[in-house]
Amino acid sequence: MPGQEFGGRVDADLVADIAELEGRALPLQQQLSSIRAQVDAIRTELRRRERLAQLEKRRSVRASMAAGHLPSLEDWVSGAMEAGASGAFDDYRFLRESATEVRLGYASSARQTLSLTDGRDADDAGDLATARRLYERGWEFGTQQARGVRIYPVGTRAERVVPAKDVHVEARPG
Repeated sequence: MPGQEFGGRVDADLVADIAELEGRALPLQQQLSSIRAQVDAIRTELRRRERLAQLEKRRSVRASMAAGHLPSLEDWVSGAMEAGASGAFDDYRFLRESATEVRLGYASSARQTLSLTDGRDADDAGDLATARRLYERGWEFGTQQARGVRIYPVGTRAERVVPAKDVHVEARPG
């Protein structure tokens, strides 16, 4: 039965034992606090370095866009500029002018698509070949209701429709 080892002891002895144990634990608690503070400082430094690396990567991507090294989605689909890799949309990165990576189509969709319309009908292209075929037939980006390209930033569900010239294409590293 719990508490039997204390049965023959007086309250004053138990209070003294508590005080003695708490006194022995205090340096350990202080040491643990110091270790936690050091871990937090190291984690903060790692987050700072990650943010700086992300900023530098975005700067270099924006510089590539400004220099014309990354074709716009419109140029890529029209065939005016190539971006390498295969025709599957998932083999490419799609980037806004801010170097934010976006995905094509609806955020709730399992795969990326590009909507095109001829003014009456709309069709979704799941790869570059289909998109080029529709574009060559005179179809435009978007639907009858929303002209442009439906995109959403990676990791969000915030969709918007933007002009195809505002989205740039880069082959994913192999």
